[in-house]
Amino acid sequence: MVRILLLVAFLLNIATAFSQKKNKPAKEENFLRISGPSEQRFSFTIPPYGYNKVKKLAKEADTDRNSFVANPLQEAALSTLSPEEKFTWCMAFPESFMQICTVFSYDSVEYKILRYLPISSLEAAMSKRQRDFLKENRALTIRLMGETMYDSVFVGFNYKKQIKELHAVELVPQLISNYKRTGDKDLLTLLIELMEKDQYQPWLDSEIWQEMNQKSETRSFRKSALFTNTKAYTILKFATEKYVH
Repeated sequence: MVRILLLVAFLLNIATAFSQKKNKPAKEENFLRISGPSEQRFSFTIPPYGYNKVKKLAKEADTDRNSFVANPLQEAALSTLSPEEKFTWCMAFPESFMQICTVFSYDSVEYKILRYLPISSLEAAMSKRQRDFLKENRALTIRLMGETMYDSVFVGFNYKKQIKELHAVELVPQLISNYKRTGDKDLLTLLIELMEKDQYQPWLDSEIWQEMNQKSETRSFRKSALFTNTKAYTILKFATEKYVH
């Protein structure tokens, strides 16, 4: 009886080990998980410039809006804000939202470098006047994002989207620095999108880029490459050669 029990335990251990091995991606160098829990992926960076003042004005706005987004400021209230405070208004108090019915499923995303920034199914979004302000004040926007990124450990989803929108390649050195501090792989994705926008040929000829564009994956939002430290620093190298002078 003892021998039978030992044999059963031995077989169970083998089955468990095989199952664990089967469910894990093949290991290559050292995997680095995304910084923080997955729900932090869509968290915002909150600028400090007059935040409490803007928050109070938004709270006082008389409107019957969805609580998911900020109350839009009246023009009279908006005129009392400095340019820096208007930056905070844009980045921390989006006045609109978009709902995407498609479910975006990312398999084993903690082990991958995505080609495109992830998509949230329910996402706060800037109003047209907020987007227009940031575009019309591009230099100010980039300067203030750079300042807060320098102080922050985590670069928020709102900053990543705005860097992409403005094609703010001036912030690439700070993105590289923040990646080295946090290991946030979405910063690698942002660098990839900037280089793709500029059609940087050395990057487009790279093995990583070819891996991301395998024909076997037809859904663009799931195009990715398996993460390794070597690939991460190769991406940083390409971005440095392209944008850091």
